[in-house]
Amino acid sequence: METIANICKGTENLGNNQTDLKLNAFEVGENLVAFLIPHFANFVITNYTITEDEVVLTLKSKSTCACCDRCHIETHHTRGWQKRKVTMPPLGGKRFTLILYMRKFYCKANGHFFTEQQPDWLNKYARFSIDCTRLMNQVHLQMSSVSASRILSDMGIHCCPNTCINHLKNIKLAPDRTATNIGIDDFAKRKGYSYGSAIVNHDTGQVLELIDSRDSEKVAEVLSLYHHVSTITRDRGKCYIKAIKKALPAATVVADKFHIMENLTKALFPQVQSRFLHERKRLLGKSKIGPKPPVLDQSWVLQGIYASLDSMSKDVEKAKTLAKRKLCLQMHVKQELSIKDIHDKTGYSSCEIKKLLDATYESFLNPSQLWVYKNVKYISDRILEKKTLEYSGVAKGVHGSEKKYAMKMLLSILREKWKNEYGEYKERMRKFLSKESIRMEEHDLWNAIVHFNSRPKTESVKIFMQQKNMYDLKYFVSTFQGILSGENKMGLYKWINMAIGCGEDGIEKFAMGLLDDYQAIKNSITSKWNNGILEGTVCKIKTVKRIMAGRASITLLEKKVALKL
Repeated sequence: METIANICKGTENLGNNQTDLKLNAFEVGENLVAFLIPHFANFVITNYTITEDEVVLTLKSKSTCACCDRCHIETHHTRGWQKRKVTMPPLGGKRFTLILYMRKFYCKANGHFFTEQQPDWLNKYARFSIDCTRLMNQVHLQMSSVSASRILSDMGIHCCPNTCINHLKNIKLAPDRTATNIGIDDFAKRKGYSYGSAIVNHDTGQVLELIDSRDSEKVAEVLSLYHHVSTITRDRGKCYIKAIKKALPAATVVADKFHIMENLTKALFPQVQSRFLHERKRLLGKSKIGPKPPVLDQSWVLQGIYASLDSMSKDVEKAKTLAKRKLCLQMHVKQELSIKDIHDKTGYSSCEIKKLLDATYESFLNPSQLWVYKNVKYISDRILEKKTLEYSGVAKGVHGSEKKYAMKMLLSILREKWKNEYGEYKERMRKFLSKESIRMEEHDLWNAIVHFNSRPKTESVKIFMQQKNMYDLKYFVSTFQGILSGENKMGLYKWINMAIGCGEDGIEKFAMGLLDDYQAIKNSITSKWNNGILEGTVCKIKTVKRIMAGRASITLLEKKVALKL
C-alpha cells in the first residue's frame, strides 16, 4: 500500500500536460495491479472489463524460457499458449477474475510438453489463487460447507459446497508427536454405533490427532508413535487401558476422577433406584406420601356448613363484625395473645375486643342463618352416620319439613365443595404419579447419595434416606469422594477392603473393579492432570459435526477441529 500511496502522491505534483497525466495514470494502474497480483512483472495487461458485479483482467505472459517440471532443465522452445481462468480475492466488493495466457514449452530432453507455473501465488491446475483459497478455508472453518458456499458467493467467489470441502481436505497436517502430557477420550461419530478417539496435548490444549476408531489395536498403533509421553490421562474404558499398556507401558497413567465417580454411581444407583421405587409405592399405599384426599369427617362437614352460613349473610355490617370476631378469637386462642397484644396488632379497642370474644356465634346470624344453624348438629351427625352426601341416604327416616329443607340445602353445598376438593386431589395425584415427578425424586435421591452435603427436598426421599443401609451407603460414597479429593486421609486400599465386605452388591462390584485399575486411580489422587480438557474438546467436536450437518468425515473433521480450536 505504501508503494501505491507514493505513486498517487507523485501524480498530484504533475502539471497541466494531459499526455503526462495519462501516462502517469497508466503507471499507477500497472503498479496497483502489480501489488494485487504477485510477480506481475512476468505479465502484461492486454484487456480489462469492469461491470457492476465483476472485474476481469486479461494477462499475457512475457516469459521466454521455463524449467521442465520433470527434469528441471531450462528450455526456450515455446509451443503456443494455455488459457486459464483464475478467481482472485474480491476487489472492492466485486468478483475479481484473471484470464491468464500462460506459455507452453517443449523439453527436448524427455520430449515433454508443459506449461509454465506461478507457484508463489497459484497452484498447479488451480482455478482459485492461493490467497483466495486461504479466504475460502477461513470462512469454511466457521460454518458448514453449504453456508460457506452461500457467503462466498455473496462476496464474489462462486464455488459449490464440495469445492469448499475439497480445498479444506487438501490442507496437509503433520501431527505433533513430541508432546509429553497427553489425554485420550472417545467421541461418537454415530451415537450408539460408531466411535472415534481424540488425542489432546494437556500443555497447549491442542488437538493432536483424531483416530477413526476406539479399538484397542488401532489406538495402540497410533499411541506407539508418541515416544516422548510421560503422562497420559484417560477414562476407565477397557479399550484404552489395554491400548496404553501395550503402546506406552512406561508412561504414568492417570484415571479421570469424574469418570471414576461416574462408574461408582452407575454401579450403585440402579439397585438403589429400584429399591426406592418399591418403597415409594409402599409409602403411597399407606398414605404416608403424596397428596391427601378429602376426608368426610366432622371438621370437614362443619367447615363447609359454616362457610355456607357466611355466604348466606346479606347484612354487610354483621358480616364484617363476624369476621372481626373470628380474627380476634383466632389470635386469642391459637396464638395465645392477650387483649392488649390483639389491640396492638389490630387497632381494635379493648372494649370492642372483649365484646367480640364474649359474644356467641348465634348473635351474628340473621333469622335464615339461625334457622339453619339450629339444625347443624343434627345434620352433621346424620351425614357422619350415613357416610354419604346424597339426600336420599341422609334424609331417610327424618321427619319434619324444616329439617328436610335445611338438609337438602346444605347437602347441595357440601356436594359441590366435595366435588371441587376431590377434583383438585385427583389432579395433584396425577402430577405426583407422572414421570416428571418420579424423575425429579430420582434426581433428588441422586443428589442425596452422591452429594453428601445435599439435603433431600422431597418427602419420599427423606423417608427413604432414613433407612440404616442408606446411611451406610452414603458413608461409603462420601468417604470415597474424600479420598479422591485428598480431603480424607483414609488409604484407597483400606477403603477397597472395607467396601468388598459391606454387603452392597454395587459397592462390592465397583471395589473389585478398582483393584484391576489400582495404580491409575491412585495416580489420579496426587496428579494435577485430568480429562476435563478432553471433555471440552469432545463438546467442540460435536458442535463441528452439527455445523457440518453430517458431512464431517474423520479426515475433514480432524482438519476443522485442529485448525479451528
